[in-house]
Amino acid sequence: MESSEENFGDHQMEFKGQDFRCLPFGSGSRGCPGASFAILCDTCNIGVLVQCFDWTIKDGEKTDLSPGPGFTAEMAPST
Repeated sequence: MESSEENFGDHQMEFKGQDFRCLPFGSGSRGCPGASFAILCDTCNIGVLVQCFDWTIKDGEKTDLSPGPGFTAEMAPST
């Protein structure tokens, strides 16, 4: 399964109303009651992955740190 930015386009969305396109948890009074729990679980799972595995970059490859779609996080201070 692949995701493409073309599927989402450049739409202006209203999060408080009846515009339900591309909203995984719904919106307004009919929003998912477990949305905050799901986000907390995602955050914990990413933390576990970061802490429990030794992540390395393949030899000779550079990491692209330019902004893009996906999860956002602050960069750790360089040591």
